[in-house]
Amino acid sequence: FGKTLDDRVQLDMINSFQYIPLRGPVRLRDADVTFSILIDWTAHEPLFMFARHIGPSQRAIIDTFDLKKREYLGTTSMDAELSFVMANVGRVRPGDLVYDPFVGTGSCLFPAAHFGAYVLGSDIDGRQIRGRHSPLHPGSESVVSGNSGLYSNVAQYGLGNRVLAGLVNDICQHPWRDGVLFDAIICDPPYGVRAGAKRIAKTKD
Repeated sequence: FGKTLDDRVQLDMINSFQYIPLRGPVRLRDADVTFSILIDWTAHEPLFMFARHIGPSQRAIIDTFDLKKREYLGTTSMDAELSFVMANVGRVRPGDLVYDPFVGTGSCLFPAAHFGAYVLGSDIDGRQIRGRHSPLHPGSESVVSGNSGLYSNVAQYGLGNRVLAGLVNDICQHPWRDGVLFDAIICDPPYGVRAGAKRIAKTKD
């Protein structure tokens, strides 16, 4: 910024990073990944930084998923911006399988689905998943506007082809087999007064 380099210097600078094993063809238009060299000229010696461009500003996306505009909310629905940060931290990519064991109204699932992952969630309290209506699946025609649970939000965001299921189970007595099943587990565990502890049975049996 604020400085122009001639072509020879630019080429030498680009070649100085050739030790990095970048794979794939170079496409100057419609590239899948864009790399940049950032230079800080204010330091005593110019500071070079090699960076991967993550994406444009997410403000518009966060505005779309804003809780104030969401069809169905629970008492602990997570802030849209924070849930997108969590999906980024979880390195969610297209085709991943992502699980939220405390799904509630789905706040942690939507960013992962937006990024192209297949998502599913479970909760000990099925009321937030079902709402007033109980659709057979996210694409069900029985999903309507209003207080219709998790799937009304799925319909609102057009994510029916990414949300696999909302299950009702106690995470301490879960149905999953041993081994690696998911590419990422992203969740907001229950805590505090608004999310009191629940259990399905009174005895170990």
